Amino acid sequence: MFELAGIKEQIKAKNICWVWKVSSPTDYKLILSTDGKNLAYKQIKAKYTEPEKLDPNVYFLIGKITFHSGKKFSQAGPIAFNLNVVTFSNGKLFNVIKSSDPKYSHLKNLKGVIWFDKTYLEKNGWSDNYLDNIIKKLIKGNINIMQRMVYHVKFK
Repeated sequence: MFELAGIKEQIKAKNICWVWKVSSPTDYKLILSTDGKNLAYKQIKAKYTEPEKLDPNVYFLIGKITFHSGKKFSQAGPIAFNLNVVTFSNGKLFNVIKSSDPKYSHLKNLKGVIWFDKTYLEKNGWSDNYLDNIIKKLIKGNINIMQRMVYHVKFK
């Protein structure tokens, strides 16, 4: 049995924000982890100083962990994994959710929140592999997250 407070400290001791570079459903990799989303944006911009040379189909998934009481109506657990999708357009990094361009419509299904169930966490503890597993399934289309909807995911 794992203590929820210990799990939160374990996550906080590492980084709470991860970025995956995605070129295709089979070509993706974790490129950085930071302690915040703003720093993630800055590091992506710094790493890809010539974004016009990037394949236009490349996008970045930014996942940030947040902690909650799990007691409010909209909270499905004590830990949330918030996903956002960004890409370069005209040399600038932007959030595809805010775009009305139809070429990004397929990426809008990747934004959302995945909640981690308290009972599961107390029974099984935490592993960063959960996040990679979620990303792999999202990219391959095995699970969908609709914008502004919350999904309760349990791992077996």
